[in-house]
Amino acid sequence: MKLSTKGEYAARAVLDLSLNYGQRPVKIHEIAERQDIPQKYLETLLLTLQRVGVVRSKRGAQGGYYLSLIHI
Repeated sequence: MKLSTKGEYAARAVLDLSLNYGQRPVKIHEIAERQDIPQKYLETLLLTLQRVGVVRSKRGAQGGYYLSLIHI
């Protein structure tokens, strides 16, 4: 199965967030650095993931992104 670049980056970002689940929200620049994803591209991607309910964000100095709880 071949993923697009967007799909690969989304999967890597979600994986990174899952590894930090239950801890503090993760800042975009931390994910971008660890996963080698351009920060501007990641910002757009995380906004899309937030709109569909995969991730949530917390604003402020202690803010960042975290996985949302998905109920099936």
